[in-house]
Amino acid sequence: MREQLPLTGGALAAIAIVFAITVGGYVGVVAPRAREVARLEAQLSATLTRPAGAAPVEPVTEAERARWREVDALVRARFVSPDDQMRVVLDVGRIARAAAVMVMDLRLENTGPGPAATGGAAQDVILPSGAPATLAVNPGIISLSARHRYGELIDFLDRLARGSRYVALQSLDVRRVGDHLESEIRLASLRWTAP
Repeated sequence: MREQLPLTGGALAAIAIVFAITVGGYVGVVAPRAREVARLEAQLSATLTRPAGAAPVEPVTEAERARWREVDALVRARFVSPDDQMRVVLDVGRIARAAAVMVMDLRLENTGPGPAATGGAAQDVILPSGAPATLAVNPGIISLSARHRYGELIDFLDRLARGSRYVALQSLDVRRVGDHLESEIRLASLRWTAP
């Protein structure tokens, strides 16, 4: 035979406290998290089921369009037309002086008619990623002979990459001469061929 424990006031209070903590915990912690999980699952399923060609959820604002046009104009201005290459040669000389590189010779080579001057694919130069088909190398190669220290060469190449025109490194030959370095640097200016 089993004995029943009497429900005293203290026992009822303890049961009420456990019940209140359980209900409060569910309402305060579990239910909001469940709603958040349901909301995130709905967003994830909407993203995964959207067709590949579907328009973005939020429309592009006119301010975003204006900013895109500004960025596009700045990017296109960095490309070099074949007629503007002498200005790029002057820019390269200015950048070299700013990086404390002593320029011994700077010239534009292979600009006359012939196979070497016809321009070429951008794959002939070193680019950080694959070149699009609309990117081409201008006819003529910028040839630079310079004397420098290692840090100055790195500074020059960094400034060149951040310069006002797109110039890609075609070749770099560095040799030690006494207590300094001498380099033969060949650069190619890039043009955009898209209509």
